[in-house]
Amino acid sequence: MGMGEWNGAWSDGSKEWNAYWLEKLDHRFGNDGLFWMSYDDLCKRFDLLDRTRLFDNEWTVVQSWTSVSVAWVTGYLNIKFVVEIKKAGPTVFVLSQLDERYFRGLEGKYSFDLHFVLQEEGAPSGDHIVRARGAWFGNRSVSAEVTLQPGKYEIVPKVVAKRYSEVPDVYEVVTKVADRNPQKLRQIGMNYDIANAKGIVQLSTEDKKKKEDEKQAAEEKQKKEKEEADKERAEFELWKKEKREREEKEKAEKEKGGPEETKPNTKEDNLKPDSHQPNQEAAKGTTAVDTQQPVKDVGPNKDEETTSGEIPLRPKADVPPPVTSPTASGSALPLLPPPPPSAHGDSYAFGPPSPILGPPGPVFADDIGPVLPPVAPPVQQDVKKWNAICVLGLRVCSQHPDVSIKLMKPKDAEEGALLDVDGAQAGATMA
Repeated sequence: MGMGEWNGAWSDGSKEWNAYWLEKLDHRFGNDGLFWMSYDDLCKRFDLLDRTRLFDNEWTVVQSWTSVSVAWVTGYLNIKFVVEIKKAGPTVFVLSQLDERYFRGLEGKYSFDLHFVLQEEGAPSGDHIVRARGAWFGNRSVSAEVTLQPGKYEIVPKVVAKRYSEVPDVYEVVTKVADRNPQKLRQIGMNYDIANAKGIVQLSTEDKKKKEDEKQAAEEKQKKEKEEADKERAEFELWKKEKREREEKEKAEKEKGGPEETKPNTKEDNLKPDSHQPNQEAAKGTTAVDTQQPVKDVGPNKDEETTSGEIPLRPKADVPPPVTSPTASGSALPLLPPPPPSAHGDSYAFGPPSPILGPPGPVFADDIGPVLPPVAPPVQQDVKKWNAICVLGLRVCSQHPDVSIKLMKPKDAEEGALLDVDGAQAGATMA
């Protein structure tokens, strides 16, 4: 069919018309864009029909928007819109997403296909009134017009997401356009922000009160924990203060009672020799024995005895003599003795080398093999995670002004998993 009106059977002036059908269908001939055609011809020439409904002042339009996370697994969402109709008559339901034409370039990588089912509140699975879907993928909206009786009805949406990997991310577009055309970016960005602001759900009075109660309870809990922490800190400071005062008191008493315990020797005691103590003159010279007097080596197997007036020059334990190691300047410095065998696993083979062995020798390339360049860590691939966010809205048009919409979300994951539409469950991953 070309441009203009239909010119086949039942077109204006065709032989199928007579006075009866003109009066029955109240049709007038003319180039006014209105024409009739048979159903068979309609099916042959059209596979898609768009119908436009014009609303006047007799209609009331209400809407509700939300933002949902769409899983890569296709399924119905575990949220639903509850619509209350108070007057029988025609009702139009329109499930829509954001119109990306207003922020072209910032739409992102994802495209969404919308579906929904209309059912009575609490209806069993599969017992729906209307099941609506678009004619092609990526539709901006999908609608259905139904004549309903007063009552409550549920709209359960379904969103199918598709990702286009070749499409740039939003931040990439912003980075490129910011310098080239900032004025246009500012305008498109404002449209983007206004459109996505629809997905901010306004809390109801009950939800606001519940949120305020939770916030107040959290503040009271935090205040109580702070008071308990302050109390414990004060008790700890008091305990430290009492401990410090007690230690100072004990120290003062000890210093006060010290002279009474160690009385100085009298003149008579100094004149009286003590056969049980070594010669004091010899004791005074012990500090200079190692540096001024030669060390007498009595042999490792000879026992040493301490007699009155003599100080042992070497302890009885078998300790090897100091080992010296030549230095660069020619002077000899004493090195520490090796650790006991029990210090490193009961054997000298374990643990660090003994200091008496001196510094380690040079290491040659033949001992360790060829020196390879450091290997850089493998570069992780930039894996793009699935992050499909759809701003979804429902409009309801009714001829009664008291129509209302309420967005129902599951209280928890278990409740969300119970949703079942046509045998397709919507689990917690679907929201």
